[in-house]
Amino acid sequence: MNTEREHQRVVAQRYRLLRRLGAGGMGQVWLAYDQQLSCEVSVKEILPGSGTGDSQDSPDVRIARARAEARHAARLRGHPHVVTVHDVVEYEGLPWIVMEYVRDAVDLQAYVERHGRLSPAEAARVGLGVLAALTAGHGLGIMHRDVKPANVLLAPDATGDPLGRVLLTDYGIAVRPASLDTRLTMSGVIGTLNYLAPERLAGAPPTPGGDLFSLGATLHYALEGRAPSLGDPPSSPLNAGPLTPALVRLLARDPAHRSTPEQAERAFRQVAGLPVTPPPPPRHRKALIVSVVAGLLVMTVVLWSLTDRTTSGTPAATVRHSAATSTQAPTPTGTPRGGPYGHAVGLDEPLSEGDCVVALWTGDKFRSLPKLSVVDCRKDWPDGQVVRTLRAGSYQEAQADGQRQCAQASDELVSRLAEGVAYAVPPSEEGWNHGTRELSCLVFSRSGAGIAGPLGVFRKIGEELELQNLSIGDCTTVKQDKKLVYHISLTDCGKVHDEQVIGFAAVPATVAFDKLRNSATDRCVDRYEKEWIRDASFAVQGWWSSLPVYDSGFRYVPCVLTRIRTPKLTEKIYPKTR
Repeated sequence: MNTEREHQRVVAQRYRLLRRLGAGGMGQVWLAYDQQLSCEVSVKEILPGSGTGDSQDSPDVRIARARAEARHAARLRGHPHVVTVHDVVEYEGLPWIVMEYVRDAVDLQAYVERHGRLSPAEAARVGLGVLAALTAGHGLGIMHRDVKPANVLLAPDATGDPLGRVLLTDYGIAVRPASLDTRLTMSGVIGTLNYLAPERLAGAPPTPGGDLFSLGATLHYALEGRAPSLGDPPSSPLNAGPLTPALVRLLARDPAHRSTPEQAERAFRQVAGLPVTPPPPPRHRKALIVSVVAGLLVMTVVLWSLTDRTTSGTPAATVRHSAATSTQAPTPTGTPRGGPYGHAVGLDEPLSEGDCVVALWTGDKFRSLPKLSVVDCRKDWPDGQVVRTLRAGSYQEAQADGQRQCAQASDELVSRLAEGVAYAVPPSEEGWNHGTRELSCLVFSRSGAGIAGPLGVFRKIGEELELQNLSIGDCTTVKQDKKLVYHISLTDCGKVHDEQVIGFAAVPATVAFDKLRNSATDRCVDRYEKEWIRDASFAVQGWWSSLPVYDSGFRYVPCVLTRIRTPKLTEKIYPKTR
């Protein structure tokens, strides 16, 4: 594809291809010119697989996986160590991913081939960048699954340092590779052979620990010029110097003996000559930071998750609030420097009911403060939504009792979702003193699949739903397009409709996706048929998610009641035991 004609192609009537930047097993990357925004971008062309005839190699699956990759990376938009994804388009039957163009970037594999092995300090700097990207993804429930030298980009910073920028690319493997790339695709195991953790080679699902092993293998290549051997035990590095202990721990065959992200970061910082702990803040900010840390220490999370759900949801509890004190200090004017919720959350304005957010967890998911960004509920792929705001009687009440209050206020909605999690974001002390007096009660998806759209009463009749924001009791219409893709839309239960959601059946993590497709309805029949079938005209059926959503951790089958012949459903149906 190096002809003049190829270089003149305009993808999706917008991106004019200028020159090819590189190629690999998944496709090829072009430098392109965005004719709408008048800027250069990188465009990744996803090519067909090796022609094995496997169903995963169909155009629809390639496009779906490309969109999943773009969605994963888009949720990390703005992270300094992740290549930003702008768009995903379909052109000539193939998916194309539009990304930022990182000028003068070279991948780690090519850098070592051209310039030789990295020093331990240089490798530690690369490790810090990749680790930061992985940790951010893991906080969202996203596993990279293919960390390797070719997916680590190095670019000069403003000082000209060739290792000044370290970026992770190819977030979420998109399609089957071409035959020249030594990657595994059998039984759902996807990744590059020499960089995969032993448990992944044995067929275990992706985990953060598996990504850390791949990071260790990537740094082994940077230091030794080759990947570690697949023997038992793995080969010891010869040129790692002070980085050797950290590398050995990352490459531990037993995941239980592998370094944690915190241990790896500490070791990388020491070898790179960087401070192990951040420098002390300026004196004039000390009080603010102490108050934010205090808020972190007192915050506890009530985690509300479900396995199988039924229609017998718990009514929302009435929330009682402490009375406000009668002698409150005057509210300061202006915007608090840390925003209404503190620097960790990172918002400039208070949240409102209905706001959708993406979350970057600063530690364990749901057990730490998330860094939040408000996004469009329908155009973006949100992680959670503000479903209630509750006025608190005092800052102390918001901090000490906010989680319980939000859990009660969100209980009815959470009980009707497949994997809803209630979470409270209280104002910081500074935010409270500047006038933010409301608790923001959010509902998140427990897995990395996100909520995919608005929840509960924030949805509109007629709008298309994803499996993640279906609720028990929803009435829906179902249509199939020309590509045989089903579209589920919310409808009024008092009008003619196709289905009613009656519950969710949990799917064990050991069940492969291809097995799920054949067993979804059986799981729902076993769980709900006796309770819901009135006569032979009714049937219980099960839906299953797309492969990218399943890989993101959404392990539930939405179960629906339908009629197998006319007339269709015309009213809300209740279980026989009601």
